[in-house]
Amino acid sequence: MASREAADEMVDVCQQRSVHPEHALEVRRHLLATDAARRTADLFAVLADPTRLQVLYALLHAPSGELCVCDLAAGMGRDDTTISHQLRVLRNQHIVAMRKVGRVVYYRLVDKHIRQLLFQYPITDRGDEENMTSLPTPHHAENGNRMMLNRSSGFAPKVGLLHANEPLLKVVQLETEVQA
Repeated sequence: MASREAADEMVDVCQQRSVHPEHALEVRRHLLATDAARRTADLFAVLADPTRLQVLYALLHAPSGELCVCDLAAGMGRDDTTISHQLRVLRNQHIVAMRKVGRVVYYRLVDKHIRQLLFQYPITDRGDEENMTSLPTPHHAENGNRMMLNRSSGFAPKVGLLHANEPLLKVVQLETEVQA
């Protein structure tokens, strides 16, 4: 049995060493430089994190082309600190760029290669839609460009979320009722 497993492993390796000089020469001509290989490996390492990929995919599909940290965190059901950290890693790799408006930080996807890659391999599995109602959402104060959900009247001019554990869809439903 062990010899059979060893034989199966050997299938991946040439059974007879025979170098084809023209092929080896082409490999050398197109060999990726060590520094370029390291930068590319670093980029792929950054993309290997599922949370970062979710952030990038969300930015790719942002209606205005950018999202603030709080909206990303609320939509993903994660805390602001986690998303902010992931965005910092992406920014250090020049994949996303940020702009600050008052106390709100907006991010956008700027690397066209990453954009093409995400479009090339569309993600169709959206997971369990029923869990969308229980996503935690961030707390927004009444200063800056966002307003906190008013506890007494039950609505806000812009969707602002009362508490980190408030279901996202409840707030969107309240906004819809106010506009109607």
